[in-house]
Amino acid sequence: MLGWQVLFSYEKLYFRKQLDIETLKIEGLYTNAVVSTPNVIFDNIPIEKLSLYEIKERDVIEYRRIKNAVFKKHTDAKGFITCAISGVKSQMRRDFQIDHVKPMSQGGLTTIDNLQVLTRKAHIEKTRKENKKK
Repeated sequence: MLGWQVLFSYEKLYFRKQLDIETLKIEGLYTNAVVSTPNVIFDNIPIEKLSLYEIKERDVIEYRRIKNAVFKKHTDAKGFITCAISGVKSQMRRDFQIDHVKPMSQGGLTTIDNLQVLTRKAHIEKTRKENKKK
């Protein structure tokens, strides 16, 4: 399904008319066009209230800093990363996921103190238990 069909209820002539009007506006030939500069209002959400995914989308350098700090917190002198729940150790980051100790849904923030590394299995089990409580 084409997007215009959804927006214009399959009224092709109405769609074409609106397309022509927008083209004329761009070319500066539409006499009734009101041209105004958009007023952009940026979000003022503190970074700790964003998920790691949202932080990565906005500021990849900050995302990497947080991720590295969390892994460093759970890495021993020999380079082994330890799961905060199961105690499983590995030197491979890919064996772990970063988790909020206190979930964001319960007011937890994305701060180093509230983040931990878990194995995938431990993360799935923790999430399952949290969802069961709801």
